[in-house]
Amino acid sequence: MFLQSLKVYRGRAIELVGLHWQEIRDRIKRKVLDADVEVTFSRRPYNDKQTRDSMVLRLVAIWDDKDSEYHVYMTNIPPDVLSAEDIAALYKVRWEVELVFKELKSQYALDKVKTKNP
Repeated sequence: MFLQSLKVYRGRAIELVGLHWQEIRDRIKRKVLDADVEVTFSRRPYNDKQTRDSMVLRLVAIWDDKDSEYHVYMTNIPPDVLSAEDIAALYKVRWEVELVFKELKSQYALDKVKTKNP
């Protein structure tokens, strides 16, 4: 659920507070959406009880003309540390690193290499 927009938009901006991403995804016309959102989740069961909790995260959505869709990132990095565009660039590079490790494990059995310290 959106709590607040972290950028000021001119014109006919959509009020985000209280809405879910699915409700606005097809209605917004922004290249960049940068907002605080409240995320609710279930914790692992403990003593046969499962509790629900929530936390505030930053949602960054960047429009990709090539894919004709938003690339959405959730982070705890504040806007004064990295801009929305920098978040997207950082996560894009991070994803490339993940793909390299996946290839190393599947093609070159990196996960089977014996090391001194597991």
